[in-house]
Amino acid sequence: MMMMGSSRLESALLRTDCMLFTDDGKYMVVATTAPAPDQLITIPMVYPNHEALPLINYSLEIYTFFTIDLEKGCIAHFVMYNFDRINLTHGVALCGSTMMIMSLQKQIISLVTDNLGLYVLTSLFSIFL
Repeated sequence: MMMMGSSRLESALLRTDCMLFTDDGKYMVVATTAPAPDQLITIPMVYPNHEALPLINYSLEIYTFFTIDLEKGCIAHFVMYNFDRINLTHGVALCGSTMMIMSLQKQIISLVTDNLGLYVLTSLFSIFL
């Protein structure tokens, strides 16, 4: 599930394996991860559909994708994926102004589109969506 709101920045780690630049060079997208607190995990968050994978040997994390305005030198926007597993090396791509994020836990592909530095969810792909 994609969430927009405050991040758990105190325990987040900057991930160097996910740094993307827009074609025009105005924005950079970076990712952070933080451990998901076990006391907040609920069944609907972990299993939102029938394709969601069981929690065997994996811990869930909070992923935050920050859009940084390189001209102004500030954070323009951020998008959070709570209680998820995302392969940042192979599961995130930026093509033009559209970013694709593939959730391993929920088995969903999200397409978000850049609108002046603000990423807006445009499509969700899954077997049953």
